Amino acid sequence: MNGKRICIAKITKPRGLKGEVRITSYTDSHLSTFQNIILSTGEKVDLVNIKKIEEREYLAFLTGVNDRTTAESFVNKYLYVFRSDLPALRDDEYYFEDLVECKVEDQNSILQGVVSGVFDYGAGAFIELTLNSGRLATIPFNKNSIISVNIVDKIIVIDKTFIIQ
Repeated sequence: MNGKRICIAKITKPRGLKGEVRITSYTDSHLSTFQNIILSTGEKVDLVNIKKIEEREYLAFLTGVNDRTTAESFVNKYLYVFRSDLPALRDDEYYFEDLVECKVEDQNSILQGVVSGVFDYGAGAFIELTLNSGRLATIPFNKNSIISVNIVDKIIVIDKTFIIQ
């Protein structure tokens, strides 16, 4: 398989003595919906007995991992899938990866900057902008601050009053 890899989750800690791990997901989709999960090294991993325990938090076993010591060796490893394996999105949904490098204009079509990152710390997504001045700013990624998103042309139109510097 070739193509761009997208990070979907991180293994955060072992649980118990039989090799179970806790995983923080970076997607709204249940981890069981993903096929062909790999580590950054390209090594394929299979998750079994996946249980959702909290919003975006899971417990699972990795095939072939049967003890805590082996499970500990996977802590802080990221899980990826190939872009081609991701499900299609609705019109109002976006993969964070697609927003990076989009030009950001205000409601008057004045270029404000470029998206340099997208982050979600649990209270909702934020886009990080590299402003024309070179400074960084953030803006909430929600219906109040984002007027439109055109992924094809890589342009996001925002309400400028929401820029947090």
